[in-house]
Amino acid sequence: MNHSLTEVFSYLKIKWQEKDQINFTNHTLLSNQNITDLNEIAVEGMRCSVNGELSITVQTNQLLSPKQLILIEEKFENLFGIPEVIIKQLTVKEIDNEEKIAFLNDVESWIIKHAKNYQSLEASLFAKGKAKVEDDVLIWQMQCNHYDLISQNTEHWLNQFWFKFGCFPYEIVLQAINEQSDDELIENTEKLFSEANSLSSELYQQKLKAIKKIENQQKNNSNNLNNSNKNYQTKYRKKSRVSENVLWGRTGPEIPLIKLSDINHETDRALFEGQVFIFETKITKNNRLLVKFAITDLTTSISCTIFADPEEKAELTKIIKNNYLKVTADVYYDDRYAKDFVARVTCIESAIKPQGRSDESEEKRVELHIHSKLSAKDGTINPEDIVKTASKFGHPAVAITDHGVVQAFPDIAAMADRLASEGNPIKIIYGVEGYLLDDGFDCFAYQIENVPLNTDFIVFQLDRLGDDPQKDKIKAISALKFKYINDNQTECENKSDDNQINPNTDLPENTQASKKVSENLNFNDYEMVGFFYEETKTYETFSIDTIKAFAEFCDELPMIADDSLLQLNFLRYAGFKVKENDPRIKFNPPLIELAKMQRAIEAQTKESIQDFPINFSEHLINQINMPEETYLFLKNSAGRFIFLLQLAGINELSELNTKFTDYKTFEQLKQKRKKTNHILLL
Repeated sequence: MNHSLTEVFSYLKIKWQEKDQINFTNHTLLSNQNITDLNEIAVEGMRCSVNGELSITVQTNQLLSPKQLILIEEKFENLFGIPEVIIKQLTVKEIDNEEKIAFLNDVESWIIKHAKNYQSLEASLFAKGKAKVEDDVLIWQMQCNHYDLISQNTEHWLNQFWFKFGCFPYEIVLQAINEQSDDELIENTEKLFSEANSLSSELYQQKLKAIKKIENQQKNNSNNLNNSNKNYQTKYRKKSRVSENVLWGRTGPEIPLIKLSDINHETDRALFEGQVFIFETKITKNNRLLVKFAITDLTTSISCTIFADPEEKAELTKIIKNNYLKVTADVYYDDRYAKDFVARVTCIESAIKPQGRSDESEEKRVELHIHSKLSAKDGTINPEDIVKTASKFGHPAVAITDHGVVQAFPDIAAMADRLASEGNPIKIIYGVEGYLLDDGFDCFAYQIENVPLNTDFIVFQLDRLGDDPQKDKIKAISALKFKYINDNQTECENKSDDNQINPNTDLPENTQASKKVSENLNFNDYEMVGFFYEETKTYETFSIDTIKAFAEFCDELPMIADDSLLQLNFLRYAGFKVKENDPRIKFNPPLIELAKMQRAIEAQTKESIQDFPINFSEHLINQINMPEETYLFLKNSAGRFIFLLQLAGINELSELNTKFTDYKTFEQLKQKRKKTNHILLL
């Protein structure tokens, strides 16, 4: 929970007098945007770095001016007795350009204050510079000799300071000026080096005293003394890590390699490695090259940035894009734009990518059930990557079976073609994982929703060697075709001699009559217009040409039989026994189970069908060469079907299910939200 600055001052007993309030009010950033009350400033947190600087993060509705920041910082410095407290401010709303320019115009005193407090030669050089704003660009002007020293380091103190504590992203431009004579420049440079040497000597003496103190305290324990010396060397003599793999930047002090998922708000500087998967560059308004890339180690990912000279674009692109790298970077949380951790890169090194998975088994398997990212509600892998990985593993084939969709098919087909062109062919098994919904066990009419009542139909019978369509053979195929005719249309359909159909009879195209109520149907409305009969003497599998001829004879008309589903399974198995590259012969016609239909209608009408007259028009009676017993059975089945339609009293074939079974439409089943099972289709 955040507390206001007033509450923090009260808790820490920091005095905020009337003159402080007047001073604070007089230094607001803009006249029309005033923050004059400490209650408007929320303290989000405090953080102390290894260098001893205390940074305090505050949140405001509007920007505090640099002078207001200095006033608050001095209050904390006086309280804690430390030389360096830095306020990092965040704003709730987006900062407009007017606020930015006003802040930059007033920022010089704030930067110089903190540059003086840093114990480094580089910071002291910046403390002697001054700010200038031209065309909305902040320029930090420095003496030429100072500029020459600073420009040797691409990540100088001012950029690092603004990166950590600036209230909005900005790249400050450095400019060399010459306001002194050569003698004065030489004198000032010597003075700076003298001050730097003096400062270094003072720091050295302080550390030397610390060493002697540690040696005196642990004189009697040599083991502890050795450990203390090691700790001292680690603490006070941090040397830059030596690496032969540096591609860009400087390594900096030794820090441990961490996973990206371990980065948190306490992380200041991090060393990590991973695969670059996003890369882009652009030139900023200040004519600097901004490089952005994202890197992942498969635990998570992070966005990285680099500011460099435009001339380095080609080299950095070659170093970074799509490569596996080790990166050293300053990490911070960007709560304004990215809302995530981001990294400002200081060093890039080459790294060896971990070896991926492999399939070392002698007998390669085939994956038949994989979901890609296109699968409904599950799956995260690119479909192309699935195919590529299976090929890399040496698998001969792979099946992608997404839930309820087939959107991956074009992508995996393209990837298979690409791999084949590279000499790594792989077979794609196209599939889908469907939803199996129980639509009622008592249905006897299938795919008849769009079939008219007065339709042509086929009655058929398969003589089989058993009831297993996968193992048992078909002995004979018998079928009769019946056509619905108008009063003025009595001609019948012809087929060639090859299919035992009279070739001399011409039939007109089927003209669909208007829909009739089933009670008005009678046997004279139908005419037998064709037959099909084929048997095998040796009980071997029918030739595929015979199966194809029967499929053409049926012509997707409704097929009627006592056990039509079982017989249809035999036809489907036979139609799939084609050569590898030939198209399969598929049987998906409207289908009616005659025996179930009779039981259902008898049960509801309370009438038993025993015998009824059969009187079809039979122009082909003398041409039929199938066994008489088979012919009479099929003819009787056709008559039974028409009689049952009359008895049913329906207007549409679809009423066979809705009126005589517990069948529900797909829309009705969806409304009931019935439980579904999964089914894999390949």
